[in-house]
Amino acid sequence: MKKTLLTLLAVIALGSLTFAQINLTPKKIAEANTPSFTNKNIRSAWVGGGFTYFHTANAGDEFYIVGSEFDELPVGSNITKVKFYHRLGETQIGEETVTFTNTSYTIKIYENPTLTPIFPGYNYYETNIGTPIYTQTVALDESASDTFHELELTTPYIVNENDFWVALVFDNGVGAMRLGDANPANEGKYYMYYDGSMIVPVESQSGKHSLGISLYLDDGGAYEESSDLQAFFLTYREDPFMPLVTSANLAAGQNLVLNPAVQNNGPDATSNSVTISFSIDGTELNSQTIDPFNLANGYFTFIGEESLTLTPEDMNTLGLGASFEICMTATYSGTDPNVNNNTACVAVTRVTDVNDNIVKAVSVYPNPANDFVTVANAENANIVIVNMLGEVVANVNNASSNQNIDISKLANGTYFVKVDGEVFKINVVK
Repeated sequence: MKKTLLTLLAVIALGSLTFAQINLTPKKIAEANTPSFTNKNIRSAWVGGGFTYFHTANAGDEFYIVGSEFDELPVGSNITKVKFYHRLGETQIGEETVTFTNTSYTIKIYENPTLTPIFPGYNYYETNIGTPIYTQTVALDESASDTFHELELTTPYIVNENDFWVALVFDNGVGAMRLGDANPANEGKYYMYYDGSMIVPVESQSGKHSLGISLYLDDGGAYEESSDLQAFFLTYREDPFMPLVTSANLAAGQNLVLNPAVQNNGPDATSNSVTISFSIDGTELNSQTIDPFNLANGYFTFIGEESLTLTPEDMNTLGLGASFEICMTATYSGTDPNVNNNTACVAVTRVTDVNDNIVKAVSVYPNPANDFVTVANAENANIVIVNMLGEVVANVNNASSNQNIDISKLANGTYFVKVDGEVFKINVVK
């Protein structure tokens, strides 16, 4: 049986967490290969990189990013590493099964590239990709598969006044290029690939994907791990997990079923705590901290062992009307470069069975309350007061017309007063 909201929110952050990776078979985090973070004392910043979705590469394909367009790379900076994704074997991408076979990668750096459109109105360009000034090849096998590989450059590239591109070449087979969601930080930055005859842009329906290659800028300073957490609600708990849920229309008597989840958009794995909180119409219902919160870059986790379910009775107990908004916020105690995606909300519209005459007749005051609360026009009604966990803290049967209830022993917080099925929310403030 599904847990209702009142009980689920009390334990939702304490259950076991199931980790999955979009477009991959779900995996527990203990089995996931996380990036290698060595020499943290000399690492300064990763630039670019988005690792959520797959783009298939053929042998000989070159994928580029235009490094000189990043503001984080001033003249004189050292680029000491390039990070990319390596995978071998079969992988399900949508409805297609792809077998990745590439075992050799070459990093190339070009200076002074030019872009000359081939077809007017289309973003296809001639293959003048500039002058090659650096080449380095690495072989990777199954032992390194399904991980983000950090290739340390034999000779650091020193950023100068020239424009430059960094390319990843798939030398000997079908390869996997990991892309990400549209990222404002990468907006306007080129991300293209060479298909053997021309340079072609890689785009999604909402614009260019986040860059699929990362450059490591070493300025001699200390490195601070950074993880971009994103909160969202999913339709399903099984693959395919999409689509995301942002609104719900409920018929009379229909449950609201949501699957809250949090994703780490990177560039690093999380290692600090995260606080998960739920609210309805701006009123916080529950807030709990998971410490440590270990989530690899590019992976997401469902919050709780099962779906979050609100029955019509739950919604009535919470005093919810025909429309309300339920939100989840994930607050990371480490560095989170984009807090704008930490809150996800679902706008809910439902058909209610509320008797408007009773709602108008009964009232509860004062609000906020201290030692006593009065329920007016409640003659012969049954009154129940519950806390945020759904626990009954006071009840009166066969109430008087203006029933006074002693609440002097209740702690500060939000409570719900249920009067024969109608619900009123009050705040207790001492």
